[in-house]
Amino acid sequence: MAITAAGIGSNLDVEGLVTQLMALERRPANRLQGRVSSFNANLSEYGRVRSELSSLKTAASALGSSTALNVFSGTLSDTAAGSVAVSSDASAGAYAVRVQSLARAQTLVSPNASNGSLLSGADTLIAGSATLTIQQAGNSFALSLADTSLAGIRDAINSAADNTGVVASVISDGSGSRLVLRSEETGAANAVTAVTVSGASNANFDFLSFTAGTAYSDAGASMGQSVAAADAQISVDGVTVTSSNNVFSQAIQGVTFVAKAETASAVTLTVERDDTALVDKANAFVSAYNTALQNSSRRYAKGGALASDSTLLSMMSSLRNVVGEQGGSASNSLRYLVEIGISVDKDGVMSLNASTLRSALTEQPDAVANLLGDATSGVFARFNTLTTSYLETEGLIDSRETGLRSSITSLQDRIEQMSRRLESVETRLRREFSTLDALLGRLSQTSASLSKSLG
Repeated sequence: MAITAAGIGSNLDVEGLVTQLMALERRPANRLQGRVSSFNANLSEYGRVRSELSSLKTAASALGSSTALNVFSGTLSDTAAGSVAVSSDASAGAYAVRVQSLARAQTLVSPNASNGSLLSGADTLIAGSATLTIQQAGNSFALSLADTSLAGIRDAINSAADNTGVVASVISDGSGSRLVLRSEETGAANAVTAVTVSGASNANFDFLSFTAGTAYSDAGASMGQSVAAADAQISVDGVTVTSSNNVFSQAIQGVTFVAKAETASAVTLTVERDDTALVDKANAFVSAYNTALQNSSRRYAKGGALASDSTLLSMMSSLRNVVGEQGGSASNSLRYLVEIGISVDKDGVMSLNASTLRSALTEQPDAVANLLGDATSGVFARFNTLTTSYLETEGLIDSRETGLRSSITSLQDRIEQMSRRLESVETRLRREFSTLDALLGRLSQTSASLSKSLG
């Protein structure tokens, strides 16, 4: 059996020749693949630009509205009385608040005997059957009881699908066990108003009945109230306000007060503008601006990831222009960011002078608000509008990314076409060099034979 392989007959390096020729043939495709890699890198870099501008937009939005300076904090002269939270709807001021009473949940307790028989434990059998109906807050739910115990009744109440908001438990002491019902929510409106026993086969479940107003007694024959449901009550500057759950969110506009303890006298609730929070917001903007602009400058510079990219340059120029432009209405006493402590140095780095900003907030809060957040000419309102136009669908960045993806797709199609042609070229070259190799092999054998014959 003859063995054939390229180069065996002639010592021709067919593999090397094909490899070198194909390397030359692949150069155009490799150049295209290089462009694909470059466009993919640009696409990734624009993802980073998008992220940085999104952070800048968030920071600008925090100060770019007419209510941007409505940042308040609330304090109590005695924190034991409660806690306070303040929203942007609040107004600066001081209020005298006295906690007169806290909200309570109702508690009902049963006697420790069923029809005269001591209930010595939670699992003591209560013979017979009955329907137990519990009425609460204008609603009711019913349970069917049969040959059960206090523990069984407790579990049936707690697992009832239509339970209106009653939690049952069993307590035991040396004199026996009792069923305890407690309103899940505080407030007078959540009290149990009646517990009725109907359809009983005997009187064994009568001890569970309850009539509104019945107080608990160790010697009672039915359930009694040990703790009455009650609303919380406070006074604000002498005006009484009630709540079912110790939370007062309507008494003072923009202020939520949560009562925690009754007070003998009024405590002072102070609401004031939180300048520290506003300075923090301004610092967040300065940081986001520097991150976005400095990183983009490095990208645009020679050798950068987006060197000489016109879209990136356009965005950077527009953002820088907004910083230096006048802001606020024409009649406003403050027109430039530098007047409130926000400035940009010769290298384009932004900084904040917190003292200048605090002074402006103290002396001219309305002018600061107008400069930053006026709907049409506020500086941060413009930043918000500008960054939105960059980030939105079909915006500047989206269009640039779409163009890059389109170019990548087009190049990949061309590379695929070239790959198919290169496969054909390689097959042809191997065939031609194999034919040449065989021919040279035969010629070599003929030459050797003639040389031998001519001796």
